[in-house]
Amino acid sequence: PTFVICLLVMYRCVSSVIVPFLAFGLFILRKLDVFKSITYNLDCAAVGTGILSNSEDFTSFRDGIVFVSAGDLGNLFKHGVDRVERGKIFAIDLHTLQGLGMEDPKELPLVNFPEGRRFQPHGLYYSNQSNNLYAVSHPYQGEGSFVEIFKVRTDPSLALEHVDSIRPTGSMNGVINDVVEGPSASEIFVSKWLWYSKPLGGDHGSRTFEEKLNEVKESLGKMLIPADVLLRCSRRASNTTSTSTSTWECVEATAMKAKMYNGLAISTDRTKLFAVDTAGKLVRIFRIIGSDDERGSLLSWQGDIRVPHSLDNIDYEDASGDLIAGSIPVGWKALRMKDAPNTLTPGGLLRLSKKPQREGGDSGEVDYEVREDLIMDGTDLSMTSTAIAWGDKVMLGSPYSRGIAICRRATG
Repeated sequence: PTFVICLLVMYRCVSSVIVPFLAFGLFILRKLDVFKSITYNLDCAAVGTGILSNSEDFTSFRDGIVFVSAGDLGNLFKHGVDRVERGKIFAIDLHTLQGLGMEDPKELPLVNFPEGRRFQPHGLYYSNQSNNLYAVSHPYQGEGSFVEIFKVRTDPSLALEHVDSIRPTGSMNGVINDVVEGPSASEIFVSKWLWYSKPLGGDHGSRTFEEKLNEVKESLGKMLIPADVLLRCSRRASNTTSTSTSTWECVEATAMKAKMYNGLAISTDRTKLFAVDTAGKLVRIFRIIGSDDERGSLLSWQGDIRVPHSLDNIDYEDASGDLIAGSIPVGWKALRMKDAPNTLTPGGLLRLSKKPQREGGDSGEVDYEVREDLIMDGTDLSMTSTAIAWGDKVMLGSPYSRGIAICRRATG
């Protein structure tokens, strides 16, 4: 009897450790989409692989012209600036789409860009209201990351004239991700997607023990702990004409944190801000309340849209009011690309459509229909970060793969 009792006690002790451990492991595997079954759209083709180092974000300009950020982010994050291509902004004319091909993207000249500062663009946003193009950039020169502001010039040809720079207070290297203009050009919102500064020599370069420890803490923490913030940067009212970075002040825009804030979008009337939480698999909705030069806009959380898998960048489609997002259906493959860049990582376009408000119902703020327009298998473009729909075609971009992908989506 004593032996049996000892066995039972040992069983209880071991099971009390193993069962929670297995449950946590299953939770992580589900978060990383290990068990997900996917049907792929294979009607795609790669375009611009000899020109674009990557295509992390798209933003619509006008008349079917789309701006593309190419900051060679995969190499930048891995190796620092030593092995990267010079960052560029390209323009793509969607009218030239023929079948699954198109004219080559056109590089846009940067006029009056600060001498000596590198430009490695990440998130992009074009404002029809101010004619400003905003670009998050990671120079990897020890000063942290910037939001660079350009005026879009069309005469005699498309060009970007640099007019201002914003370096969020305490900005660390690589930690900011995306940007949108607020109710006016004197205010922007910026997402932070990392807890710790990226090492200047890259994740694969020489790192201190603290930097290695920070990577481990962040990788595990993002599965469990909402700690990322949104920033609101406002131009000081006392000096609205200066182009100095000191004219901007950045503070946390809301107490509502996320596991990984990523892509941002704003409604056409500038009353709603949409923020992707990549690790949380949701889109957070905020109402923008008021705006003045002293305090700036306030964000009121309205609710979350749950999505079937992780998203990256997101855009507000003016014509339909839909949200268009670049999707990451298989999370573990996306993570593997950091060390194995040849991993074929699926991606696609997820569409979020607002449902009509039911009479007598609630406000319907988070009542959205979530629809997968397409998912490709990664053969033509590995990992998707951004997407745009144009007729029966979808254009996809990637933070790591060269070029873009043009896909024909199913109708009906």
